[in-house]
Amino acid sequence: MQVKELWHYACNGNIKKLKRYYKSGGTKNLRYRAFRNEHSLIAGAYRNKQHDTVKFLLSVGETITEAEKPEIQEYLKQIQ
Repeated sequence: MQVKELWHYACNGNIKKLKRYYKSGGTKNLRYRAFRNEHSLIAGAYRNKQHDTVKFLLSVGETITEAEKPEIQEYLKQIQ
């Protein structure tokens, strides 16, 4: 499976297909490259308000990139 498909699943909240990928031994922390940057699957889900998908991705060991940390931290401040 290509990272483009995983990105699509994350952005659209398709946890079922993501689960299938990880259960079959899928690689963690692949990055989707767009707009001259690398993006985590978590960021794709987060930016599309797929909060259950974010929780799932975290539970399987996915991480965000260093560049995404300030964006996520700002969001967490706003909701506290």
